[in-house]
Amino acid sequence: MPMWPTPHAWARRWSSFGTSAAANIASLAAEVLPLQVPGATPQAASERVRLEGRLPDGRPVQMQLAVFAQGTRVFQATALGEQLPVEAAQTFFGSIRFLP
Repeated sequence: MPMWPTPHAWARRWSSFGTSAAANIASLAAEVLPLQVPGATPQAASERVRLEGRLPDGRPVQMQLAVFAQGTRVFQATALGEQLPVEAAQTFFGSIRFLP
């Protein structure tokens, strides 16, 4: 888990998470989805993104990733597969939370 001294310091690097993920599957477009992580530190850069692309062997792949923070710790959660059912992805990302 990357750590930076302040939430604002890592905000400048935030977009690299999604950009790297998109490059890994040769995705050309991203769809931004709503993200709410109870207990996370509110940040304008927090996001959940849906990507479609291809694996290095040419097989199609779908990916969803969420990037969020608690304090100065940045987290990325990723779901990856040939097909990602909407309900399964929603359940996965909806279950992420920080407990007090």
